[in-house]
Amino acid sequence: LAVQRLHPQARFPQKAHASDVGFDIFSTNSVTIGAQSTGCVPTGIACRPPLGSYLQIGSRSSLAAKGVVAVGGVIDPNYTGEVTVLLHNSTDTKYVVDANTRIAQLIPLHFAHPNIVEVSSLGKTDRGTNGFGSTG
Repeated sequence: LAVQRLHPQARFPQKAHASDVGFDIFSTNSVTIGAQSTGCVPTGIACRPPLGSYLQIGSRSSLAAKGVVAVGGVIDPNYTGEVTVLLHNSTDTKYVVDANTRIAQLIPLHFAHPNIVEVSSLGKTDRGTNGFGSTG
């Protein structure tokens, strides 16, 4: 994972444990997110994932437990701008993101390049068209 520091105080992505899937990413600035609002939090870094991969920004469970979650979050392999995290505050009070704190996870994932093929039917499956809670 190639990482470029864009801000002097930017911290590189880090794993707490070698077996962790995601890399913690950090805020460079203090940002206040209003109640029931979404805010942009800069990280001060740009990333280029390995060939055949993209990056997914995921929520940190410790923030999600407080009602603050990362939204959006796909970083295409050809994007070279600053990684900015959209955090949504679902609480009824403002949330302050302090500078230099872990705000999200950066998860590298492989992807495929399928061709789109129009078909007249998708065929039968066990599940069929049952969705949204149909499995219990």
